[in-house]
Amino acid sequence: MFRPRFAAAGFALLAAGLALAQLPAARPAALVPTPLAVLVLPGIDDPAVVADLKLTPEQLKTLVARRQARWDEAYSATPTAEATAARTAAADAALKATLTPAQYARATQIGAQRVVFPVGGRPDGGMVLSGGVLPRLTAQMLQRYPELADAYRLTAEQKKQLADAPAGGGSPGFAAITPTPEQMRAATAFLGPILPQWAAKTDPRVAAIPKQPQALELLAAKDVRADAGVSDDQAKAAAALSGRWTKLRADWVSTLTTKDYAAAAAALAADTEKELAAFLTPAQLARVRQIDRQTRPAGGHVERFYTDPAAAKEFDITPSQAKALDAAWAEFRAAVEKALLAGEPTAAAEKRLVELVAARRAKAEAVLTPTQAERVKAAFGAPFTGRTTADRGSVGTQLQDLRAATFGKYAGEAARLARDPAIRAELKLTDEQVKQALALQAEVLKVRLPFGGDPAALAKSYADRSETTAAGLKTILTPAQAKRFHEIMMQSREAGPPGLLPGETSSVMRSAVTYPGAAEAVGLTADQRAKLVAGTDPAAVLTAAQKAALAKRLGEPFAAAARPAFGTSPITLPRSFPVIFATGGPGEAELKLAPDQRKAVDAARAAFQDAVARSRPGTPGDIESAMKQMTGAAAAFDTAVQAVLSPAQKTRLAQVELQTAAAANLAGALTDLDLSADQRARLAALAAEAASLQRLLASHPGADTPDRRLAYRLRDAADERMLAVLTDAQRARWAELTGPPVAGLRKSLTVPFGLDGFGGGVGFGGGPVVLP
Repeated sequence: MFRPRFAAAGFALLAAGLALAQLPAARPAALVPTPLAVLVLPGIDDPAVVADLKLTPEQLKTLVARRQARWDEAYSATPTAEATAARTAAADAALKATLTPAQYARATQIGAQRVVFPVGGRPDGGMVLSGGVLPRLTAQMLQRYPELADAYRLTAEQKKQLADAPAGGGSPGFAAITPTPEQMRAATAFLGPILPQWAAKTDPRVAAIPKQPQALELLAAKDVRADAGVSDDQAKAAAALSGRWTKLRADWVSTLTTKDYAAAAAALAADTEKELAAFLTPAQLARVRQIDRQTRPAGGHVERFYTDPAAAKEFDITPSQAKALDAAWAEFRAAVEKALLAGEPTAAAEKRLVELVAARRAKAEAVLTPTQAERVKAAFGAPFTGRTTADRGSVGTQLQDLRAATFGKYAGEAARLARDPAIRAELKLTDEQVKQALALQAEVLKVRLPFGGDPAALAKSYADRSETTAAGLKTILTPAQAKRFHEIMMQSREAGPPGLLPGETSSVMRSAVTYPGAAEAVGLTADQRAKLVAGTDPAAVLTAAQKAALAKRLGEPFAAAARPAFGTSPITLPRSFPVIFATGGPGEAELKLAPDQRKAVDAARAAFQDAVARSRPGTPGDIESAMKQMTGAAAAFDTAVQAVLSPAQKTRLAQVELQTAAAANLAGALTDLDLSADQRARLAALAAEAASLQRLLASHPGADTPDRRLAYRLRDAADERMLAVLTDAQRARWAELTGPPVAGLRKSLTVPFGLDGFGGGVGFGGGPVVLP
């Protein structure tokens, strides 16, 4: 079993965070203006940096000594912005005094590359620059690295816009601007030749500071406690011990020097080992440590850990054994591909994969000698089949509390009604109803959710939101519309959260019985409800009669029922928005914009970003007013773009829009055609089956190649089956609506085929459109 996987934030925040990681201070860095050249000092002795800057031995010696002095100062200093600023100034002065002007200018370029390029990690701690210059500049980036203003040649108005924005307040990304294409080109030129790979070092004393033992962290997961037989009293002792680590970390950020923190962490680590041994039995502690080994990235079975150098050395895995294990994996992948592409129902494919996994594991185990097998068994113990997800989330709310609070309540329905174009089309909402839906969502958002672990406060907040939603739906929708909307939303809950993989935990229960009124209608017992809230699979909880009763309440299948709402705030975007908004992406290339058209589109982009920044949607204030401003800004953007396009370009834009929608969700996009009820039902069934196969593949790590070749083949096969549902006339109409294929358009693999577009972002390769 693998530890939970978490999604990353947007490109701009990722780059800013990684840039901060280059600073030698290990604690979260204060927001201090930093010369870009200073970012190179942590990696000044990297061979790539030495060669690029053409450092002399004497220069290298001087700067390495300055880096050590910076580490020493940071190690013993109290965490204040003033101290950080002084160290930064000293580092910059040393660079200027040691380097020639040309070398310093080049160091500035290399430092800037770390800030404005998306980056990926390297095993040695270095970073690999990838992609193009970031299409957005945040207030925090500019306030920390003022030289970026000159790099992008920002206008006075742009500088003021970012300077006036709070660097840390509000929703991430809204204190931001989108540079014009000319500014993007200026930034690219400013960066100079790219130095793609170099490693930034950190103070080895900081890396050696003890951390909270993984065994203690694992005790926060109920599945681990159940496996090891940990009692409630033992769990409370573990939670109290973990709380001491949390407090120590907070003290380090606020008051402790790193030196004092290191000493305190060493003492607490020793106490932790003693206390674990005191309140756990030897067998329990041994089992938790076995689970720790199993749930590390290398895994707890020879078929996985043989690729980890340390584990291979520990268990004496020979080159010939490694070769045999490689062959077992290759044979397994070939068999999986054959099974999943055979066109059989998911249930049959799942059964076949279980057999293939068992065969693979048996072959892998047979590779070991009897002595090796005994050593592995003693080290890892019996397989752990649970989850290592902690009971409490990042805001201190227990998942079970969240499930209980939302059970039988409206949670997100107002957003779907206001923002999902497929639902609006299905219900045939009028413009006035759409406005009312937007207002309803704004009203729902006024009910704030509590921060922390108070179950009663959480339940009350969700109950209040649900009551507001229920009252609004009665006012907005006709009886027929309300009936259909409830059917669609029940289908959505039955489908469950999209893209959830093994090891990941969601507050959303995959069953329509959680929808308002459904539990009462099917006679759900208190015991059944408790099991669902605890996370038990609904299929194992509900009776056959209850499942049948729920199925009758779902109504006619709706292909886009499981499609998630596009965010939580009710801003309405034209369908063309993600296609044309990206700067310099395939959308622009397909339209073949003339210089004057490009200038007008650039101006429309700038106006939209300016309106979004000024509305400050994530900051306290009038939420409804902010939403109206952003909706108006999006409409103005669309109007401005449409005004400069020729009839042929408008036709092509509509084609690209539809291709983009189809790449995300073909079944949903096909609703643009005049489909019969039978066709809609068949498409919904095919989409559900396709999503199930993708989930099945994703639930078996290693079954696909790193480039996800099989996943894309499954997506193509599913699309072919969906298109086969159409009549000849409908296929001809679809070809007319979509036009020639767009070069570079990649289909989504997000289950159930969400909004990936080009390369995993919304729309095209120019970067994600930032929306609330």
